[in-house]
Amino acid sequence: IGAGTAGWFAACSAVEEGAKTILIEKFGESYGGSGIRDTIAAIAQEIFDRQPGFFEQGLKGLKPLTMQEVADKLGIHYTTVSRTVNGKYASTPKGVIELRRFFSQGIVTDSGEAVVKDRVLDRLRAMVEAEDKAHPLSDEKLSDMLKGEGFPVARRTVAKYRGLAGIPGTSARRAH
Repeated sequence: IGAGTAGWFAACSAVEEGAKTILIEKFGESYGGSGIRDTIAAIAQEIFDRQPGFFEQGLKGLKPLTMQEVADKLGIHYTTVSRTVNGKYASTPKGVIELRRFFSQGIVTDSGEAVVKDRVLDRLRAMVEAEDKAHPLSDEKLSDMLKGEGFPVARRTVAKYRGLAGIPGTSARRAH
């Protein structure tokens, strides 16, 4: 359910069941009738078909997937995919997940495996947590270590990912 519709559905919870069905039908009509529901269903089905690793391993099992790839498969514009998944959530065996989380750019490892950047971020966080605080690792060293594990990322990419993860630079991490 989209964030904007959560309040609407909460308000409906007090309405008796027969009236709730009518309200839900009217809600669908106000958003283009069954068209939007069909689009959401098609996009969600494509996401779940393309991300089977999620159901086994959770977010760590995600593979790189772009909105453009889904749009191409469904024959719609990528902005339609973007607008459709915005603020929408899926209830899965792994919990309630925002549909946008299933889309991620990827990195191809040295072994040829495509992994989402979140996996690289997780490794980066672990490396920084395990570092000697008196002699923290530079972005260059972190890059070399990630390359050693098969993640071909440049120093600039490490700096970018470090910023995304909220990890301060070397001098700010140094314990005095």
